[in-house]
Order: sequence, then structure tokens, then C-alpha cells
Amino acid sequence: MRVLLHPARAEQLMMLAEKWRCNSSEAVERLIRDSIAQGNLPDTTPGLEVAAFGNLVAFKIDFDRTPPMSWQQAMKISHALGQLVNGKNDGFRAAYSADTSLIFTRTDDGFAISFTSPDNRKTVTVTVTTSILDDLSRQFNAAAMKAQANKTGRPGKLPSADQSAEMRA
Repeated sequence: MRVLLHPARAEQLMMLAEKWRCNSSEAVERLIRDSIAQGNLPDTTPGLEVAAFGNLVAFKIDFDRTPPMSWQQAMKISHALGQLVNGKNDGFRAAYSADTSLIFTRTDDGFAISFTSPDNRKTVTVTVTTSILDDLSRQFNAAAMKAQANKTGRPGKLPSADQSAEMRA
């Protein structure tokens, strides 16, 4: 995808990047994150959709829907994504079955998300930035809490430290 930008705006973007001590791509990421935080953009990631429906969570990767997962599994994925973003692991596999899984891995220039399913007879892989992976972690968490609330009838809440340790096991 190519984005045309007037030279004056490109210069302003470079000024922001210099002020924030980052490159122009990271400056754009920051502007988008700020717009999401201010409510000017929805907290969604085009091509990577996380949503609660009922007491389950669905994830769509590049328009291919993965099997629904429990809110607990979505919470585990959110936690593992947070660790991946913070450099505490190099990737992980969230398995639905022996031959159907979501795989999140660190690459040379970002991260890759792959979905493999014998039903699709293919593997779908997309690459994302650190910022987008951080967004997905937050979105998985929000969907998990909403699905938990749908199941229990009470607002979802973050797990306690003991529950978090249990989820990681």
C-alpha cells in the first residue's frame, strides 16, 4: 500500500518523530494510538478482528475466522501477547486441536500471526508491528472480559495474580 503525503506534512511528521525520538512509522503508530485513546478511532485493527459473542471470543485473521474460544483462552492469549511485546518470549502457539492453531512469532522486523486449519487447507499469515500486537493484546483482554460478563452476568475483571499464574501453567 502506498500513502501519498505532501512534502510539508512529511516534514512535520519527521519533526514529530525527532521530538519523540523515533522513526516516522513509529510516529504514525503513536498518532493512531493517541486517536484510539481519545475515542476518535475505534479500538479495532483492520484485517485482525477480535470480538466477544455470547460467552465466547472470535478472532478473524485476514478475513478467515478462527474457531471460537473460551474467554479464559482469550485471556491467556492476551497475557502471552503482552509478554511477546515486552520481549519475554519469542512466540507461542494457541492450539484448538492437534492440527488447528494460532501461532504468534517474533520476526526480524516485527511479528507474524499465522492460522493453520485443515478445513481451510491453507495457512494464513500476516505480519504486524509491535504497536499492532500491543493493540491485539488489549483487544483480546477486552473481548475476554466482555465474554466473561456475558457468561456470568457480572462485569468481567482482570484475573488475580493466582489466577494469572494458573492460566500460564
